[in-house]
Amino acid sequence: MDNDASDFYTIIEVYANDRPGLLYRATQKLFDLELSIAMARISTKVDQVVDVFYVQDLSGGKIADEEFIEKIKEELKKDLEKIPSPN
Repeated sequence: MDNDASDFYTIIEVYANDRPGLLYRATQKLFDLELSIAMARISTKVDQVVDVFYVQDLSGGKIADEEFIEKIKEELKKDLEKIPSPN
């Protein structure tokens, strides 16, 4: 997570092995955490993904609370690890 690269958004980068449902699960988790996705850059190369989300809290600001940043990281990682590998 990066709060320095953008003046208006917190940037969340997800690096993972591609699996069916990965993008859906990531965006659903961000929604569940009450984050607004302003823009997403989605990239898949062979079996690897790099998904970059530009997010704000519901008041339209960056995510400043360090505890909440850690919660986002933990919950996103935990949720994405639940997705079974296609192999």
